[in-house]
Formats: sequence, structure tokens, C-alpha cells
Amino acid sequence: MQFCRYLILIHLVLLNLVYSEVDYTNWVLRFTITVKDPDIKASREVIEAHAKSEIKAIKYNSHETVNQYIQKDAKLLQKFLFQALKIIEVDRRYLSDGSAIYEYEIPLTGDVLKLLVPPRQPIEYLVPMVCPCCKQTWPENFPVPNGVKLLPSENENCPKYTGFVIDARNIPLDFALFPKVINEDGREVFSINYADPSYVVNSGLVKYLPESAQLLLTEFCGNNPLWITALRSSGFNNVDIVISNKTARILHSSLSNLELLEKCRVAVLYREK
Repeated sequence: MQFCRYLILIHLVLLNLVYSEVDYTNWVLRFTITVKDPDIKASREVIEAHAKSEIKAIKYNSHETVNQYIQKDAKLLQKFLFQALKIIEVDRRYLSDGSAIYEYEIPLTGDVLKLLVPPRQPIEYLVPMVCPCCKQTWPENFPVPNGVKLLPSENENCPKYTGFVIDARNIPLDFALFPKVINEDGREVFSINYADPSYVVNSGLVKYLPESAQLLLTEFCGNNPLWITALRSSGFNNVDIVISNKTARILHSSLSNLELLEKCRVAVLYREK
């Protein structure tokens, strides 16, 4: 183990990470490595070391980075350190001085997100919930038995939406793996607790879309999405989004809407810098 670390340090002296970014629309880490010595090619261990360093710096939620999150659990930290990443070489260019530039992509979906998804906490819906058997309103603060899934007390006039678009173009906003949508009273409207982990692992909790990506918006949210105006951002990192109490209740007002939340059909439209 120490010998491998020593070799990685030698490689790092001969390499230079010149550029990196996270594509939050497609949940991909991209970075470029310059190889100074033409006889030295970056090993998989070195590429993973670079990639994991960049992943650690990603905002995990509204108050911590990925690194801060995994440091709290020794077993999780070890799993992350030994996690084999999917490395895709997308470009290679040779320069006149004999050095070479390699461009890589590391998908954050799949095994990476599967490792980092936090355990879900109990949900408190914003509308009255009913028993799935008798359709009677479930008593407030009464525990729900395991295996029982309450249903929202639906408004028959509630439109059939195909997704949710949160227009956050007019608020300061940063990106994170697991942001929250909250109402004006600070109650959760959407978070990892409302999502099916399999959808999170495959496509991310939300899809951040630049305002120019109208085609992607339609593909992801369908032809009849509910458009939601973000009132402000919240949290230390400005990654949580506040929406109105009225709109928040709409998101919980039908089984169809709750299923869309489970499937993470939530797009966040942001202003490009």
C-alpha cells in the first residue's frame, strides 16, 4: 500500500491537472491532465486519485462537501477510497514540447452515487393523508405501520403533470448532490427522502438545466410540467430552494405528483453565467 502511494506521488510530480468541472446536467466529472514526460502515461491509480480529489470537493448538501460527509463514517470513507471509478478517455492531444493532454470523464451516477446516497428519513407530507384501505384521514402523529403507504387526499381537479420545473434563474444558486426544496415555513417539499434511490443512482436527485436547454427540459419533464418559481435559495451553500407554501402543497396533492417526486422528475432551471 505504501509503495503504491509512493508511485502515485511520483506520477503527480510529472502530471499537471489543468482543468476540471462537474457537469450537473449529466452528472459527469470532467478533467484534463497534462503529461509532462512523453514516456510517462497517467496510470489508472493516478487518474482515480485526481478524480476522487475532485469528487471530495463537490457540495454534498446545503452545509457540507462530499469529503466532510464521508469523513464522518470510517467504513464509508474506506469504501470511497477503494471504489473503482468508471474512467472514460474522451480526447488526447500531443503538444510540440512532447507533452500530452488527456481529457477524461467520470460518471457520478451509478456506483459513485450509490455509495453516497444517504439513508432516507421519515416523510411529513404537506396535505392530509388517507388510509389506502378505508380512505379515511390518517390521524396526525399516529405511526404508520411498516408496509403501509398512505395516499394523499386528492383534489379531483388537480391537473395531470408530467414533471416539475423550478425556475431558479433569478436567485443565487449553487449545485449539490442532494439539495432540498422547502416551503416558506422551512418544511421539506422534496429531498432524498421523497425519492426512490434507484432513480437517484441512475439520474441524480435533480436535473440542473441551463436556461438555453429547452429541448432537454421537454425531454426530461414532458409536455405538461408544473412550472414553479423559486423564491430564494437557502442553506449555508445556497443549494436549497424555497418555494411558496401554496405550490408546495400542490406537489404533495396527488398520488401522480408523489410518483413524479419518487422518480426524481424535478428540473432546476438556472441562469448561465
